[in-house]
Amino acid sequence: MATCGSCGGHVTDRFRQVFGSNDGEVFGCLDCQERGEVINGKAAHDNTESA
Repeated sequence: MATCGSCGGHVTDRFRQVFGSNDGEVFGCLDCQERGEVINGKAAHDNTESA
């Protein structure tokens, strides 16, 4: 079962394919991000890394 890297919520395999990173990782889902953020690619990027 796939989970969100941010909140640990369940995500479907299709969600991972569409909104996840190239490696299939998901760093945000509709439980912890706004729909617009997910659509604009925020779920595919690990935002916890420091610059």
